[in-house]
This record gives sequence, structure tokens and C-alpha cells, in this order.
Amino acid sequence: MLAQILPLAGVVIGALASYLATAMAERARFRRSMAIRWDERRMDVYVEYTSHVKKMLKLGEKILRDPADPAGRQADLEALEEERSARFEALALLADPATTDAAHTVNRQVARLLRATREPDRTEPPAAGGPSLGDDVVAALNTFHAAARRGLGVSSGSPL
Repeated sequence: MLAQILPLAGVVIGALASYLATAMAERARFRRSMAIRWDERRMDVYVEYTSHVKKMLKLGEKILRDPADPAGRQADLEALEEERSARFEALALLADPATTDAAHTVNRQVARLLRATREPDRTEPPAAGGPSLGDDVVAALNTFHAAARRGLGVSSGSPL
């Protein structure tokens, strides 16, 4: 009888070990798949957000340089602001804290640009040779890009 139980126990232990190994491999594969999916979604949100900020920057600078048709351009800028704000909400839900903080800094610089276009008479001109509002937005975007790259695990200069 013992001669029959030992091989049977070996088969049961082997089947259990095989099942556990397969389950662990499947779980790891699922986690990798989900991580890739969320990284792709985060990157899409980051690109959409920065695209809207850049469009706002270009239009805002155009309004400040040449105030012709301010109502039409301002309406376009306000529409872009609504889109940027919606993109930021998605970003805040998906991004890591450092990237979210960097995006908040971008938002503050964009708000300064919007104020300047809404009330050009109340805006202080930049100091001679100093950074413009646009330069401040670009600097904040560069910090955002660096934080987003770190959050996505992208190291600069390394081949993929």
C-alpha cells in the first residue's frame, strides 16, 4: 500500500507545484500588462496636457504682441483653457505626486499668462533682459517633462 501512496503523493505534489508556478507566472504577466497599459495612458494624458499648454502659450503670446481682435482670440484662449483644465484632471488622477506637483507649477504659470491677456493694462512688463511670461511657462513645462519622464521610468540618453 505504501508503494502506491508515495507515487500518488508525488503526483499530487507535482501537480500542485505546477499549478502554483503557473498561477504566479500568470499573475506576474497580468501585472506587467497592467503597468504597461497605465504607462501608455499616462503618457497620452501628459502629451494631451502639454499640447494644450503649448497652444495656449502660442496664442497668449500672440494676443500680448498684437492685440488686434482681442475678443475672438481671447475666446479661443478661454476654450483652450477649458480643455487644458480637463486634461489636468485626468493627469492628476494618473500621475505620480512629483509629476502632479510639476503640473501645478505649469498651471500657475499658465494662469499668469491668462491674467496678462485678460487684463493687459494691469500686467507688469517683464524686467529688461528678464524672463517673459512665456519663458516661465516653458521653464515650468521643462520641469514637468523631467518629472513625467522619471515617473514613466524613461531615462534620457539610454536606448530602448
